Amino acid sequence: MSDWSVRRINRLFDFTQAQNYLEIGVEAGLTFADIKAQRKIAVDPEFEFDVSKRLSLQDSYYQMSSDAFFAKFQADLLFDVVFLDGLHNFSQTYRDLINTLEHLSPEGFILIDDVFPSDEFSYIPDMKEAFRDRARSVAPRELTDYSWHGDIFKVVAIIHDFHQNLQYRTFWNGENAQTLVWWDYEQARTTRFRGLAEISNLSYTDVLKNFDILQIASEEEIWKILEELREEA
Repeated sequence: MSDWSVRRINRLFDFTQAQNYLEIGVEAGLTFADIKAQRKIAVDPEFEFDVSKRLSLQDSYYQMSSDAFFAKFQADLLFDVVFLDGLHNFSQTYRDLINTLEHLSPEGFILIDDVFPSDEFSYIPDMKEAFRDRARSVAPRELTDYSWHGDIFKVVAIIHDFHQNLQYRTFWNGENAQTLVWWDYEQARTTRFRGLAEISNLSYTDVLKNFDILQIASEEEIWKILEELREEA
């Protein structure tokens, strides 16, 4: 569990009127358990805990893929905070983003985890391949670095160029980089890339060259932005 995820998610509920939470990619459920919301929904293909011991009126658990969840989810419910921490694959995470937007409240937030790779191996979308290639790079020494983020950076690139109705900032406090997304219809960004094909083929070197599109900010700066938005509403 990352303490910063719990801290940030719980703080986001200060800026919403309702308290509905969705988490995609729950695994052991440590983050999910510490989120303070009135209604919480967890989605994971295989939970790493006994769901029967956690059932409550406030919490719901869906052991299935996120695609299957969104295909069957028809409840009259809008989410106020959504945490996307599923597969470290940009195409799947982007599908999760698009599906989430269909169920996001007007004041809602989406927090995307693992948006910046720690090295060229961390950027490989297949975990086993990433660890194998990193192990080869340090051989004959033993592999000790198991960091893995996948190519989620590409999702931020797509938001930057193709979703002008969304605003975002990236938390960057020496911890795992996470991008916060919310609705904003009154701003525009100059596009960076020639199209989706270019974004899907971004290399690790390209990620470093386009680091600025993450729009990094400290927690204090991001909370100030959200406070100002609340005052303007």
